[in-house]
Amino acid sequence: MPKITVLLPVYNSDKYIRESIDSIIAQSFTDWDMLILNEYGSSEVCTSIVKEYESKDSRIKVIQNTKRLGLAESLNLGIREARGEYIARMDADDISKKDRFQKQVDFLDRHPNIAVVGSYQHHFGEDIDWVHAPATDPQQCKSNVIFFCDLCHSTLMLRRSVFEKNALYYDNTYLAEDFELWSRVIDFGDIANIPEVLGEYRVGEDNITLEKKSKLHLESGKIVAKTLKRTIGLELSEDESALFNNWKNDYFEIKDYKKRKSPIYY
Repeated sequence: MPKITVLLPVYNSDKYIRESIDSIIAQSFTDWDMLILNEYGSSEVCTSIVKEYESKDSRIKVIQNTKRLGLAESLNLGIREARGEYIARMDADDISKKDRFQKQVDFLDRHPNIAVVGSYQHHFGEDIDWVHAPATDPQQCKSNVIFFCDLCHSTLMLRRSVFEKNALYYDNTYLAEDFELWSRVIDFGDIANIPEVLGEYRVGEDNITLEKKSKLHLESGKIVAKTLKRTIGLELSEDESALFNNWKNDYFEIKDYKKRKSPIYY
């Protein structure tokens, strides 16, 4: 069995997919396999590229969705099919530093209480050049994830046993499926970040729609309310949840502004 299973969901990802896969192949830690989760309806070009890699490297397997699953269910399929002790998340347009896997495996091996470990991440794109430096202390990470999703997703490595034992899977009813999952993970294990840039995040060429952004903010408020009720028994009314969420909107607008003014933002 490999030490790591990499989950790489793809959909019409032909523009940058080679850079993403090549960054995994270039890892200094080589005991891994990769599940490329190719969404139903993905372009012929994208499918051809991932099939090419599958034919050249026995560690790489393409799972072709036979119907449209969406991101959450594709990742759930990957979690169920994973064989590695650890699961590494990867996105089709992002890049992993060559020592990412080695450093995260060493960290997880030394800290059995950690269910999820991430790292700092360099964000790049047109007029974008900054480092996202989330909290590193497990207690601070746990406190943060109650209120907002301050994790760099394509840098994350998961302890598979924690997810399988506690049936921790993505909920496809949420647009903010990642935040919702991490808000439940903290009941069963700790979260930490390595204070080094181990990933590169390519800021998308297409801006998120206002409708989608509004839905994400609304969901975030509901997730926070659900987590507060579950963890400390504090029940927020719908109005209180909405008010809390308005605070989050302001917070992220400030953060979006600051990240353009400073090369490192915490």
